[in-house]
Amino acid sequence: MVSMPINILNPDPGTPFSTNEKLSHEEMLRTIAITKFIHPGCVLRLAGGRVLLADSGKQCLMSGANAVKTGDMLTTSGSRVDDDIRMITWLGYCL
Repeated sequence: MVSMPINILNPDPGTPFSTNEKLSHEEMLRTIAITKFIHPGCVLRLAGGRVLLADSGKQCLMSGANAVKTGDMLTTSGSRVDDDIRMITWLGYCL
């Protein structure tokens, strides 16, 4: 099975993309849905930048994403594992 990470830009000051605009929540949902449509057999993993979304990616999971990276990322803080477990349980996914 092919797996593809989906990273959301976090334009931190001092980085090459610091002046880029963040994608809107709607743009992220559309990106997930279109990517899943183009690659239906691919596992889409929400990774870096997921904490920038108000719902920590819940709607992205409902739009076609299959997995989330939990805990801290390489250069930024991530989501708490227990919060992700609650979200995944609420969505009805198995752990």
